[in-house]
Amino acid sequence: MGTLIGMMVLFPLVVGCGGDEEKSAGSDTGGGSSTQEDADADTDSDSDTDTDTDPTACTALVRETTPENETSGWYWRDTLHVEFDDPPESLDVLSLTAADGSTVGVEVEWDDGGDEATLSIPSGLAGSTDYVLAVTCAETTTISFSTSEYGIPLSIGDDALIGRTFALDLAGAHVGEPAGFGAIIGAFVENPLVIGISEIDTTEGEIEFIAAEGTLGTDGVVRQDMDKHTVHFEDGDWSAAPYFAASTEWLLIVYEAIGSPTTKIPLHDVDFEGTFNADATLLGGGRLTGLVDTRHMGPLIGLGSHASAWCDSMMDFGLPCIGCGDGHATCIYMDAYFDDAPLVDGFTMVPVTTGSYD
Repeated sequence: MGTLIGMMVLFPLVVGCGGDEEKSAGSDTGGGSSTQEDADADTDSDSDTDTDTDPTACTALVRETTPENETSGWYWRDTLHVEFDDPPESLDVLSLTAADGSTVGVEVEWDDGGDEATLSIPSGLAGSTDYVLAVTCAETTTISFSTSEYGIPLSIGDDALIGRTFALDLAGAHVGEPAGFGAIIGAFVENPLVIGISEIDTTEGEIEFIAAEGTLGTDGVVRQDMDKHTVHFEDGDWSAAPYFAASTEWLLIVYEAIGSPTTKIPLHDVDFEGTFNADATLLGGGRLTGLVDTRHMGPLIGLGSHASAWCDSMMDFGLPCIGCGDGHATCIYMDAYFDDAPLVDGFTMVPVTTGSYD
């Protein structure tokens, strides 16, 4: 009970601690002088010498970049961000080059205020490669960074991938949305999510997975929980291998603890993506998004067993529930990222059809 009461206090604290940081104003680098050679002040002459600052010159300064200078281990599919102190007068101020000096094609999107740029690389960056992001405006700023091993082509064939299983740390997931939800997951979810490769169609560029909640034994070994229903991620995109993107209609997470009721947490419309390293012993860049159904979660934090208990409470913190697609408006959108998931030796995922969704 102490844990439940603690989580009632923890969640509003986590949610309420957010806020934008005040940013310092940028400096103004404008200035100059002019020389008037014509005796008549009302008459301009082509021979005038004007040394005023060119009104079309770029005067904005870089305030912040992501990644920062000298960053290592950058994920090959992540976007780059540049924030200026003021909107640049010219939009042609950004360039990206690889270590060999070749120019990398980027797509740049500016925010509505015109002072923040997001750079995406359609083909992705190369793994284990050095890059330089250059920003040329009031001054030239160069950001050097290097990518992680993800993005290097596979050194093994697709057939060798089938049957491999990876363990995703659910309790340690980095939850970007909704704010504070990661604390809830960390408190009540202990077991990993195990996901195995069941089929690859190289010709069609498709990959399929089988997944379920696993178990973490006292010996530290991850195993499949044969009492947990498995789900299939079918017709996943494998055309940009070693990157993949797959989806499933639902996934079930179950909270079980001595002295507490069993709580089923369904996830709807689940999308999962990531990248295997060259020898497929690690899965990196794992990201899972979907609709978390809260209808059974009220008792976990002392809110009662009514289906809308969680949603009614979270409205006070600006976290309204949305439709789950099955007639229930008890879902919240979750966007979670995982640390590198290791290959689990010793077993291949097998289908299990026991258990219940509702």
